[in-house]
Amino acid sequence: MNMFTVAIEKNRTHMIKLAYQNGYTAKETVRASQHLDKLLNLVGHSPTWKHLNEAHERHEKTDSYHII
Repeated sequence: MNMFTVAIEKNRTHMIKLAYQNGYTAKETVRASQHLDKLLNLVGHSPTWKHLNEAHERHEKTDSYHII
């Protein structure tokens, strides 16, 4: 699991806990959902994030970073 997947899963878990504790329409839950949406959009659409993610995946396979 790469660092971006970990961040997304951590935020998703936090949002789900808030939903169970406070309800799906509570301000805290909505705010957490919006934060997760922004994170997903950033990771999914940013060439920089994609490039870093690919470098991280290569590192996991080779134990070295080659970011250009």
